[in-house]
Amino acid sequence: MEGTYVFPLPEGAAVTDFTLWVDGQPVQGQVLDANQARQVYQDSIQNMQDPALLEYIGQGAVQASVAPILPYTERQIELEYTQALTSENGLVEYVYPLNTERFSVTPLESVQVKVTIIDNDPIQLVYSPSHPIDVLQPSLNESVATYTDTYVTPDTDFSLFYSVGNQEAFHLLTYRDPSDPEEQDGYFMMLVAPQPDVDAQAIPKDVILVLDCSGSMEGEKFEQARQAAQYILEHLNPSDRFSLITFNTYVNRYSAEPTSAEQNQQAIGWLNTLSANGSTDINQALQLASALVDAERPTYLLFMTDGLPTAGVTDSQQILDNFARTASDSLRLYPFGVGYDVDTYLLDSLSEQHHG
Repeated sequence: MEGTYVFPLPEGAAVTDFTLWVDGQPVQGQVLDANQARQVYQDSIQNMQDPALLEYIGQGAVQASVAPILPYTERQIELEYTQALTSENGLVEYVYPLNTERFSVTPLESVQVKVTIIDNDPIQLVYSPSHPIDVLQPSLNESVATYTDTYVTPDTDFSLFYSVGNQEAFHLLTYRDPSDPEEQDGYFMMLVAPQPDVDAQAIPKDVILVLDCSGSMEGEKFEQARQAAQYILEHLNPSDRFSLITFNTYVNRYSAEPTSAEQNQQAIGWLNTLSANGSTDINQALQLASALVDAERPTYLLFMTDGLPTAGVTDSQQILDNFARTASDSLRLYPFGVGYDVDTYLLDSLSEQHHG
């Protein structure tokens, strides 16, 4: 078979190197200007080869003939181009033409877009409105953004915004669909970042650990939850405080008042003496945790349980109502369901209603 490879060049891009490898030998490609590329795009549409190319009319392209293509063989293409990116009030946008892949016969086995940003000014924020990305920042002047996926058919171009500067970043982008005259309202995206060289300072916080030690937790589940609680206690900041509550048929606590993070090892020792037995009184445990909240400090409640309430108040809605009446607005609740037989309605509702 013979194939034709076409890569739409972004506006203002200039190709510096293009190589197609065939049986280990390099074959040079052809760079088309916008008029030539437009003809290639339209021919592709007429032949129903790649309708996605129609979106790039007005841009240049790189074209190469790929022949012969034998069964079960691979062809490797290397393309290098330079493109001047414009900055608007310190905000820069980069777009990679990934959209054409959506008309592939089969999904892409793997796709990766890796963008390394190096700038003389500090890089304040990196954001993609089109794809989920992981961002690493080795230094103030360098960031690496990566999008990775498998067995996917991309249906939109990869877009990346980044902001540079020595002051706080504030960028407002607005959009309204021009093809829809009936649409009066538009959309906006706001990007905000603090001053790059500001030293981050941890805010003193309270952490309340509520751990299910009922009989159904016995074995691996209880050990997993206990190790999680130990990890949290070992990673508190010096200015933090903690409260440790365990519950089954009854509710126990390590101390009557929030405890300094310096006593975490004693709490871990207490935790290691516990075993799993009895029923599950979720309502009473949450009520006691609520009573330990200091409204003047940010408080995080981490609630770990494997099952359904079986002692005390057992109706999930009643438990939610009881907790809502006593919980402070400064509390954020993060439930963790351990195992498979959990009351997902109860845990999800606790998180949704209490900023988790």
